[in-house]
Amino acid sequence: EMCIRDRCVGRLQELVRHQVCLVAPVGIRVRIVALEDSTSLEDAQRALSELDEAAAASAEGPAHALYVFGGYGGYGYARQDLDELHVLDLAKFDGTEESMSWSRPHTLGEPPARRSSHTACALGSRLYVMGGWNAAEQLRDVHVLYVPSVTWRGVERGRRGAPRWGHSATGVVAVPHAKIFMFGGRAGELDGKSAEGAMGQLRSDMQVMDTGSRSW
Repeated sequence: EMCIRDRCVGRLQELVRHQVCLVAPVGIRVRIVALEDSTSLEDAQRALSELDEAAAASAEGPAHALYVFGGYGGYGYARQDLDELHVLDLAKFDGTEESMSWSRPHTLGEPPARRSSHTACALGSRLYVMGGWNAAEQLRDVHVLYVPSVTWRGVERGRRGAPRWGHSATGVVAVPHAKIFMFGGRAGELDGKSAEGAMGQLRSDMQVMDTGSRSW
């Protein structure tokens, strides 16, 4: 359930190992911009202009909302990994339970496979989902949800060397392209022959994805 101060409203089914991301309202702009030494003034101005355009585009979707994707839920023997997307529109909250309700929007494109223990982060009007695992396989893929059109797209070049789950990630606005910093988690293949070793080995390394080239 969703709790604000002493009120708990807006219930979802029981979930574990899911991810929650906040898409902030366009009217609130907190920009952390990292400039590389080789970045020219023209490149910086162009990148900031693109950020403003992305912020304006995000107004077409929920302007201030929580997004929940995947996780592990259900009851008894029916528990399973999920591929559902739920949205809680905080802009409509007026203190009543009726105004705090979850929706499950119809999405376009090919959604990510069912998963839990993945990570997700929001950058502008895009929601990135990375890694995780399910009952069939460990995952190392990257998918992007374009919030205005509610469309999923896979990032083929975003695939990393080995599957990873239980990790954390955060997005940082940078010039010329935003970056995603991923840390820790568990990695490794079932046969133990990967560079990460046996399945489930704890990691303490940092990986960075450039969202422009979509490479790690």
